[in-house]
Amino acid sequence: MHVRLLAVALSLGALEVLTLGTYRLVLASSALATVVVVARSGMLGGILDSLRGRMHGGGGEDAGVGGVRLMEVRISRGGFDAASQVSRLILSRSRQSGSEYIVASSVYRGYSRVVVAVANDSPEELRVDYEVLSSIIASNVAGVQVIPLEAGEAGGLVRRLSKLLGVRGSTPPLIPPPSRAAPPAGGAGLLRLGVRLDTPTPEPLYLEQSDIEGHIGVFGSTGSGKTTTLATIACGAAEAGLPVVVADWHGEYQRLVGGGGCRPRVIDPGREGGVNPLSLGWDYSVKTALLASALGLTEPQHYMLLKLLEEHEPRSLIELHSMVEDVEENSRWDREVKRGLMRRLGPLASRAGRSLVEGEGPPIGGRGLYIVDTGSIGNVQLRKTYSILLAAYLQYKAYSRELGPLLLVVDEAHNMFDGEESFPSIMMAESRKFGLYIALATQNPHLLPLRAVSNTNTKIVHSLRWWRDLESIASALSLPRETASKLPHLGRGEAVVYAPSLGYPVLAKIVPPE
Repeated sequence: MHVRLLAVALSLGALEVLTLGTYRLVLASSALATVVVVARSGMLGGILDSLRGRMHGGGGEDAGVGGVRLMEVRISRGGFDAASQVSRLILSRSRQSGSEYIVASSVYRGYSRVVVAVANDSPEELRVDYEVLSSIIASNVAGVQVIPLEAGEAGGLVRRLSKLLGVRGSTPPLIPPPSRAAPPAGGAGLLRLGVRLDTPTPEPLYLEQSDIEGHIGVFGSTGSGKTTTLATIACGAAEAGLPVVVADWHGEYQRLVGGGGCRPRVIDPGREGGVNPLSLGWDYSVKTALLASALGLTEPQHYMLLKLLEEHEPRSLIELHSMVEDVEENSRWDREVKRGLMRRLGPLASRAGRSLVEGEGPPIGGRGLYIVDTGSIGNVQLRKTYSILLAAYLQYKAYSRELGPLLLVVDEAHNMFDGEESFPSIMMAESRKFGLYIALATQNPHLLPLRAVSNTNTKIVHSLRWWRDLESIASALSLPRETASKLPHLGRGEAVVYAPSLGYPVLAKIVPPE
């Protein structure tokens, strides 16, 4: 229908009315209340009198909702289209929260003023919903300022409007959400990640091939859903035909992906997954850098190892351990460095460690999902060492074209990355050109080297709570400090997703495969 639309703006309790002209009005939701008056200008006074009368009649202050918070959204360009985008974002958020939202807009010569009221009986839910909504609007609408307002007298007005509009308990939206099987707009996505929450109705969110090829970083505090997200990516990529290898730090991915219908092959690294780094066809200096990173060697230990590999060319770490034992101790420096290096190599020469560093690598063939159960390695230092050796093995196989393009999934990645010049950090900068793509996750992004974070072109950010983690991610994504401050309030499974195919950060709910 075509109507004469008048927008009512809340400004600290005042009513401000502006004629916008003819506009096609579509009723799409029962959860979003937009204050609209339809009239000719000559009837305005009577309508406002009627509105005041209805608001003051019956029920009083006990009607409607309890707590109210206001924000102003100032839009410098885009006019009514930008204001409508704000309304669509609020509509999407309303489906995820228990708060009520009342929106009022005024537009003049391309400039728009939007005041949003968030109302909830629970003070804590009100605080969270208010802060999350503020972050969503600031992140997704270009050229906006989100400014908190004191409710003042407007609080009572919002409560009366809540009663007047009566949206609670009414019918569902007239526009149904898309089917779960709906194809992605604009082409075929490689895997489905979940649904977007910043659109009028939840829309499927897909990752493209190019998003995976650029490496993926998943960041979030414990319990935020990052491991489920990584499992969703692993299962989806495998179903799309890409070989996937999961370095399962805690031994939990078989359960996670099994519930999604994937059929992984689980590999016990102590039985069939041993990696001998000295058998890889690299120069001795590269092997030295790999072992220095995997074993956490000091500079003197690194130097002694380099000389041994250069002069003696051992074929296994057991043989190398024996060579270190035979090093002459001509000085106190020799003795301390030698004994320190032996302490680092000792666990690999033990009964438990030998099986991890002897063998031809895990049996990884063509397509499918392979879970290497590194969580079965009880010694944490051995687990870290083996995880780095596994990554190096896959990189070498990809470099030598013995394995086709594949995805390596690494959870608790901060356990593997220990510096800007560590082997995993350097590997991330080079591996994509050889067809080895990496998806990593960590609850402590500030512990990752900047090189590693920067080399993840696709970033999925769940709830983060510590300020160092927030600063690290805000810097990597160039997020405004105000927006980054809202990340702690994301719900479980909710995330800010940035991928090259999207072009800008979006708010999403990660949905594991059924």
